[in-house]
Amino acid sequence: MQTLKDADDDRFLAAIGMVIAERRLARGLTQQELASSTHLHRAYISDIERGIRNVGIMTLHRIAASMEISVSAILDMAQERMQVGTQKGAV
Repeated sequence: MQTLKDADDDRFLAAIGMVIAERRLARGLTQQELASSTHLHRAYISDIERGIRNVGIMTLHRIAASMEISVSAILDMAQERMQVGTQKGAV
């Protein structure tokens, strides 16, 4: 059985993934291009964007640097997305 904390964790990971995907697309990058610039596998980027990977801080730093955004900006945008999602009932 999933607890409320687990559900919040899952929603936060999904929100981070959505932010990364949106920023990547806004920069005109494919998952493969982002993966190459961060020395990660394309499938790993896909998993992060789908919210099924608990991304480590150093990986998040590499992704953020590659997209010329701060880690804190990614986290802030994800937090905002969660707050909006909470108000609407979903992320």
